Amino acid sequence: MKTLYEESELDFAMVWIVIYCFLQSLAKCRLLFTDKVFTIAC
Repeated sequence: MKTLYEESELDFAMVWIVIYCFLQSLAKCRLLFTDKVFTIAC
């Protein structure tokens, strides 16, 4: 992460936005683990 930040602050910010949106979507959905297959059911 540090090298990404040092190379480009914009890229670093975009990565964190994507991670944040992904985590928010997980928080709103149920996670189902069936037969070792990862599925998201909203």
